[in-house]
Amino acid sequence: MGTKYEFLKERFSHWLGENGGGAVVAVSPENVLHTSGAYIASQRMIRDRLAMTIYPAEGEAAFLVGDVVHRTAKADSWIEDTRAYAEHHQTPMEGLAEILRENGLARSRIALETRYLPAESYLELVRELPDAVFFDAEEILDETRMIKSADEIDLMRRNAIAAEKAIEYGYLFSRPGDTERQVVARMRRALLELGGEWNPFITLAAGTANTLEGHHVAGDKPILPGEILRVDMVGFWRGYYTDFARMAVVEEPSKAQRELYHPVVHVQRHVMEAARPGVRACDLYQACADYSQQIGMSLDVNLIGHSLGIGLHEYPVLGPTYEKPLAANMTLCIEIASRVPDLGMFHVEDLILVTQDGYE
Repeated sequence: MGTKYEFLKERFSHWLGENGGGAVVAVSPENVLHTSGAYIASQRMIRDRLAMTIYPAEGEAAFLVGDVVHRTAKADSWIEDTRAYAEHHQTPMEGLAEILRENGLARSRIALETRYLPAESYLELVRELPDAVFFDAEEILDETRMIKSADEIDLMRRNAIAAEKAIEYGYLFSRPGDTERQVVARMRRALLELGGEWNPFITLAAGTANTLEGHHVAGDKPILPGEILRVDMVGFWRGYYTDFARMAVVEEPSKAQRELYHPVVHVQRHVMEAARPGVRACDLYQACADYSQQIGMSLDVNLIGHSLGIGLHEYPVLGPTYEKPLAANMTLCIEIASRVPDLGMFHVEDLILVTQDGYE
């Protein structure tokens, strides 16, 4: 059993004790990976091929998957009790109910991942276990994903380097007259060649009008000398996301473009320096807003970043209302943007690791 398994067992058991619960059940592709260590790729595409982990308050966890992916789950997971339901003969909820009964939890309070579980499946589970009470497990699942393990940090570090190289490749090999769509194609191709599985999202814009759109869809507009380019690209590697925003100029930047870009970077660095354990997310946001005002830069976002990992937007969210303090081994995207009507949107986003001594 891995150290993350022991961490999850302890945290879930403690939380269930506080809330009078008998088990935590994770269902989504993100939280199944988080709680099992196994990435079940087809779970994202085939919605009724549910996979689930079951962490009882006492005893060992169980991992339930469809028989098609049982071999993969058993090979990749740290959960020893990995079992399969026969797809199209037994439903996932019948398999889940069987495990809960085995653990003596048919009349217990069961914490479910309600944000993902389909209503049809929930109603079936209620029919299978009419004496059980079900409540929301999202709080503890979100909390345990905030702190990354050493293995997760190593993987995300490698992914981040590859994602940035893919963006750099797209810019370096583009020339005046190429279209936005062609630049995007280069970045996507590079991301796949560097080991990425897919590119869930990319917005690339050229010129003032297009960069002012938050999520511009790259089209056939040619990139022209003197124009700014802005890209925000999400990559995906074995269940983990990357998220970077990068600016470029076709040929040489103007004095005005430099003067608008540099404050955005300075504000981002200011936020990074302030991102230390114990600092509340809302206070980090306020420090960013105050510093932006101090240097005369208009801050264009209602949050300045978010945690990143198995989910694209994880907690903590770096906004004005989120009071959770930062902690070592959180991985945060720090994202700063400023709109200038006559010149476009200037935008940067980087991934940092929060450490006891500052940031990486």
